[in-house]
Amino acid sequence: YGSDESSNNLRISKVNSKLAEVNINLIPAEPSLNRHFKKNSLTIITNLPTSSKIISSSEITRVYNEFLHQAKFVLKNKMVIAITKKEPFNSIAKSFKFKLTKERTARIGDLVYYMLVYKK
Repeated sequence: YGSDESSNNLRISKVNSKLAEVNINLIPAEPSLNRHFKKNSLTIITNLPTSSKIISSSEITRVYNEFLHQAKFVLKNKMVIAITKKEPFNSIAKSFKFKLTKERTARIGDLVYYMLVYKK
């Protein structure tokens, strides 16, 4: 499954999945993951936004809280988060009782991504 708020990103993902000969069910992002998924049914892999000039830190905190609230319901075992700033995500995840089990870094040019693996 793949999800995004942008219909353009979903369209591009559909094209890329066809080129890669991979079948991916794409759904628009919405606040309620439990509309599409059963309790304890998913492994989640996602790239979350971080605060910037466009998105305030208070908005990011709201996004993380909503994401983790939904993840608590649908997550089967673990999730992998790609993110460019570990905080405040780590602190919020801890408040939802997610346990950080692995951490790696990846670089794309000058940008560093943290790959954070959490378990319920």
